[in-house]
Amino acid sequence: MKDKCVLVTGSSSGIGYEITSKLLDLGAKVIGIARNHDKVKLDNKNYITYKCDLSVHNNIEILLKKILKSHPQINCLISNAGYGDFGPLENFSTLQIDNFMATNFTSHLVMTRHLLPHFKRIKQGDIIFIGSEAGLSGKKNGSLYCAAKFGLRGFSQALSQDVAKKNIRVSIINPG
Repeated sequence: MKDKCVLVTGSSSGIGYEITSKLLDLGAKVIGIARNHDKVKLDNKNYITYKCDLSVHNNIEILLKKILKSHPQINCLISNAGYGDFGPLENFSTLQIDNFMATNFTSHLVMTRHLLPHFKRIKQGDIIFIGSEAGLSGKKNGSLYCAAKFGLRGFSQALSQDVAKKNIRVSIINPG
């Protein structure tokens, strides 16, 4: 893993934190993006953090230009950022739905869209999406979450075929 420079979204907590910690243990360099790194207890010279609310999609392009300028060796994306919000659909306002989908679905597409030219330029890349078992089967009170994870699953399957001949590997892991 010493040749890997991995960009991890949602690196400050949950699955993203655990992935980041393991990658650092294996010798990878990790560029972590999260809204808040205050809780993170990873003191490692190979862990570089950037603060960003990925639901604001214009921020992604600006941030990625900065990151790629400083870390042109990035050769992997672990697209993990997201959060759970469950309940009957009618309990969510339109703004809550927009914000939820912006973080849990659209941010993954926008992040990937802006990294693909870099991966094509360096003629390699690994893109790993963190999905959920909720992307395989709908669950009660999970309409928003399932919609985002089903969408991410379809996106990863299509993208995998789009970039297969470019030495870019795409996969999705569905915990649960």
